[in-house]
Amino acid sequence: MEILIVCHAKALEFVLSENQHYTAAVRLLLSFKADIAACENMLKAHHKSAADLKEGIITVPSAISTLVVKQQQGWSYLKAGF
Repeated sequence: MEILIVCHAKALEFVLSENQHYTAAVRLLLSFKADIAACENMLKAHHKSAADLKEGIITVPSAISTLVVKQQQGWSYLKAGF
C-alpha cells in the first residue's frame, strides 16, 4: 500500500521543523513508509520554503491538484485532521 499525506491550509505547523510538537508523529509516519508532502502554495503564503520543513517531508506544487490527480489515478482520498 502507498500512503501520501498531503498537508495544506492549517497543517502548516505539522510540517515545519521549528515546531517540535509533531516531530515524533512525523517520524513515525515516515518509518511506516508513508510519504508526507507539504503544499508549496501553503508555504509561499506563509513566507516559508522547503528548507523550513521537517526532515523527510517533500513538497508538491499544489495540494488540491495533487489530490485530484491521485484520485484520477485510482487513489482513495481520506480527509483527516485539523
